[in-house]
Amino acid sequence: MAYKFQVGPAILSGSTTFKEAVSVDSLLSTNAIAGSSLSASAGVSGASIDSDGDATFGTITMPGFAVDADGDTALKSLKVDDGSTIGSDSQAGMLAFAADGDLTFHDGAFDFDVASHDGSNGLKLGGVLLTSNAAELNLLDNVSGLVKADFTKLAAITATAAEINDLTSNDVDAADFTKLAAVTSTAAELNLLDDAAAATVVNSKAVIYGSSGQVQAASVVVADDGAIGAVGDLDMITLDAGNDVTFASDLDIIMAEGKLKLGSVAVTSTAAELNKLDGADSNVTAAKLSTLSALSDAEIGFVDGASAGSGVASKALVLDSDKRVASVDRFTGNDFRFSEEVKSGNAISISGSGVISGSSHFQGGGNITVAGDGVFGGEISLGSLFKMPDNTSGKILVADGTSFQEAAMSGDITIASGGATTIGAGKVLHSMLADDIISGQDELAHADIADADDMMIDDGGVVKKVGVDSLRDHFFGVVSGDAAIADGGVLTIAGGAVHHSMLSEDVISGQDANTDPQDADLLMLDDGPGTVKKITLANLGVYFAGGVPTGRGDADATLTEGLQYASATITANRTWTLPASAGLTVGDKVIVKAAVVNSGVAITISPDGSQSIDDGQPVKLEEDYAALTLVYVAADTWRLV
Repeated sequence: MAYKFQVGPAILSGSTTFKEAVSVDSLLSTNAIAGSSLSASAGVSGASIDSDGDATFGTITMPGFAVDADGDTALKSLKVDDGSTIGSDSQAGMLAFAADGDLTFHDGAFDFDVASHDGSNGLKLGGVLLTSNAAELNLLDNVSGLVKADFTKLAAITATAAEINDLTSNDVDAADFTKLAAVTSTAAELNLLDDAAAATVVNSKAVIYGSSGQVQAASVVVADDGAIGAVGDLDMITLDAGNDVTFASDLDIIMAEGKLKLGSVAVTSTAAELNKLDGADSNVTAAKLSTLSALSDAEIGFVDGASAGSGVASKALVLDSDKRVASVDRFTGNDFRFSEEVKSGNAISISGSGVISGSSHFQGGGNITVAGDGVFGGEISLGSLFKMPDNTSGKILVADGTSFQEAAMSGDITIASGGATTIGAGKVLHSMLADDIISGQDELAHADIADADDMMIDDGGVVKKVGVDSLRDHFFGVVSGDAAIADGGVLTIAGGAVHHSMLSEDVISGQDANTDPQDADLLMLDDGPGTVKKITLANLGVYFAGGVPTGRGDADATLTEGLQYASATITANRTWTLPASAGLTVGDKVIVKAAVVNSGVAITISPDGSQSIDDGQPVKLEEDYAALTLVYVAADTWRLV
């Protein structure tokens, strides 16, 4: 549907592009573009030119394609539909183009003549010029049975006719030629067999093994890092450039006779004797073996069967990695000195005076008995009771400068026989409290404070508890002014108490953006001084658009701001006058929308008084449902947008 208004004649400058079909009553006048052509340089461009009838052109020129007045055609490339053909007037379909790329010349009494074929130019097959001429190719006419291999054999023959004829007088048959054809060696290679002898190496001649697979030579040389081996294991012995000989890891060396020498010294030990060292590590040295040989069998027997860290009968005691030994039944003697822990599963008994030096730790499974005075330089661990002469219930050990004595606890604290202490009622005074009695505690986070939590309060000299919730509501009760807080924390702002000065500068800018405004969304509006009301976006939009749309009938009219629309069919020329400048402000809009406009009539939009519209010419709405928008941009000045 085309919306049209007219302001004088249409003058188009620059190029014009039509993206859809253009329908006109009269395309060109007699002298409109005489001598011109439809081209980009003439300012006419488009996707295509379609004609239901004949189209006559003098010439056609476009990028990559041209047709001159004689019909000669020049083009960059030609693409035809799959299965299409090209031919002459008399022989249509001479060439056929298949979808798979095959090009077919039609059947019949027709010639395909490559006139330029002269051995240097002409027919190529696979990019290679065919140098044979037609007469040479015709030599194969009616020849059958030939294959490519036959030509290969023929090309390899260098013998003359006389040489070939000599074969007829010798005992040479086809089998001999078959054998000879299989030989690929050169003459020099065949000469290596001359004077060669089986089972013996002849210098500069081929090596031929004897009947038993043997060969005799003065020396055998292999390349650096080369190997010697058997058929089943090729790298049994490897010889490297550094004169090292490496035997394969899975190789056994068997000496049927003779002896093994290391550094010219013969090894006299048997294999069984050498195997006794199997598994020995680098700790086995000659010095250690010499020391071992100096021990008697009885002395070695004390070590044999000994266990590190554990006592074994009739064996040497060997300390473990922590310098400890366990499972020893008893030590017998008068004086023992230990520097580490001593544990026993039975009683520990020391006759005479017991002196335990160092930081030793005695632990016995039974009683520890010292006949005389016991002097301990370390800890004493008891598995049962520690008894004093008195042992009265409720007494504690107190040092008096000489020894520990039993004493009864008294004062602000008492102690029971089980060890529980009790502070007497009213015994804790302020002076007994440390300064960090509060600050030294873990802080209770805000989220962890519960209404049921209690605090201590001095109620006129009497210590009482008070709930956190009661203390909170007490403080809320003294709040006054523009807001009040009820028990529980509900704050109520008094009506009319929020003034402009109370609002933050980002009260609007600090909010999330509304990217999907709706007609029902609300704004606040000052409806006259001192009265705040709400307004929807829909009503605000009506206000900005100039108010509620106004219908105009089939008559002259004076327009107002906002949308003006024809509410009836326009049957005669009508004049709709823009609103007077008085009362207008820059930015005001008038939107005009026609209804059906009968043929030959129009709605003329006329400025009021000294007003002007763009260049001053009147604006007409001539088509059905045509529309326009005018904006008041300056005093007495309207612009079409």
